[in-house]
Amino acid sequence: MEIGLYIAELLGEQDEVSVAGLGTFYKERVAGTFDKHSNLFYPPSYRLSFKKDVFSFSGLSEYISRKRNLSISSSEELIKKFTETILNVLNGSDAVEINHLGSLYKINDQLTFKASDSFGIADKFYGLKPIPEHNITVVSLPEKDLKAELTESKLHAQSEEPEQELFEEAPKARLIPILVISILAIIASLLALFYFDKNFHHFVKDILSPKVKPAAVIEPIIDTTTASIASSDSISGPLDSSRTKKNEIQEETNASLDSKPVDPSLEEKIPAAKQDISYEIIVAAFSRKIDAETYIKEMNSKGIKAKIVENLPGKMHKISLGTFNEEEAATLELNRIQKEINKDAWIARVKPLINQ
Repeated sequence: MEIGLYIAELLGEQDEVSVAGLGTFYKERVAGTFDKHSNLFYPPSYRLSFKKDVFSFSGLSEYISRKRNLSISSSEELIKKFTETILNVLNGSDAVEINHLGSLYKINDQLTFKASDSFGIADKFYGLKPIPEHNITVVSLPEKDLKAELTESKLHAQSEEPEQELFEEAPKARLIPILVISILAIIASLLALFYFDKNFHHFVKDILSPKVKPAAVIEPIIDTTTASIASSDSISGPLDSSRTKKNEIQEETNASLDSKPVDPSLEEKIPAAKQDISYEIIVAAFSRKIDAETYIKEMNSKGIKAKIVENLPGKMHKISLGTFNEEEAATLELNRIQKEINKDAWIARVKPLINQ
């Protein structure tokens, strides 16, 4: 059967694939290490592992139906036969080999898995791919042919050098008279403007002539006591009318400001208050949204609330089983989820979205 090949291909798209009645194949992250003896740094990588836990939906039946143009029920029947075949072989022997994946071993009624050397997840490594070496064959030419080629190349180079010098000197010789003519034309146009344009003529004279400040005008001293008494009667009327007009204008402006409604679009543009970072407990990640939604339905059927976290980086759809405002409470819930649901669960710090 080609079920092993389909599992290997599906693992290239997602982190784990569950086989009904058998277990789950998943990618386990290996941290980078440094070897002091060889002075080499080995980058972080992934290796294929196996666990007995099975979750009901992993997309394997849909993938097989899509590949072989079968119905979902037919693909599930193929998976069932594949599982029965492996279990029957393990009942009669201690090991069974799964093509394109590795070997399953039965030790003390426990299943262990060893990945094959041909299975690799190289797209998760960093670094440069190896470049194959090519052998270079050196062909020796006779001495007569080398001498003839050298003499021909020298003659060809000598014939090209004078032409290049002529082409380089020609633009330089043309630039000088062009610059001189342009400068003279600018000077002539400025002189014509100075003599024939009155505005430009006065403008230049104003710039060149020194500016003289006008002499201060000396005003006679007036007795303020007599002037104020004489003019108090005549000024009191206009002052009162000006004050009343000023008060009326202020009252009208205040009334217009109070009655003018506030634009709702301006209220929406007010930036939202800063919120604290939330902590999401991530238990699974899927490349396709339909797989993530199916997993959420499965969790909800078990009484566990799950959701897709939208504002996290990356293309994977990440499933959260809890949202917390404090990291201590999130850590306690993470320990419980790792023991009861998924040991590979982790905490993601999510910044709140700001309304724009």
